[in-house]
Amino acid sequence: MSQDLNEYRPDQLIPGTAVNCRPGEEDVSDLVASIAAHGLLQPLVGRLVGDEAVEIIDGNRRLKAIHQLAHEGRWDALVPVMLRLDEPDADAFEISLAANVLRKPLHPVAEYEAFVQLAERGKTNEEIAAHFGITLRQVEQRQALGR
Repeated sequence: MSQDLNEYRPDQLIPGTAVNCRPGEEDVSDLVASIAAHGLLQPLVGRLVGDEAVEIIDGNRRLKAIHQLAHEGRWDALVPVMLRLDEPDADAFEISLAANVLRKPLHPVAEYEAFVQLAERGKTNEEIAAHFGITLRQVEQRQALGR
């Protein structure tokens, strides 16, 4: 399958509802916080629909966060999208599923230790909470477990 990395305005990107293995209204406040703090760390994956629209195959939660940031006036950049050309529905859904099933979460102990290391490297607990979209209490609990 052919693919190219392109950049699009957020209003050109639409959620891939028919090919999204994780449908529904999910809270993306954690992603909003992370993207606001660090930018988009991984491009979205999409396919062309119509003349100028791109349907997102992988990255619908990130897209929702970007749309929220744009609506709030906190996102004015182009969005990188790995564009998959002539992607059939079955393959698009499989990509969505693979991206979610094969993602390996950080082990809880490693996560706790990472928060401790961030604090040791000068990040305040408030900054950590804000950048990861979690509460100050969650940061403190994770750091305590990491010790």
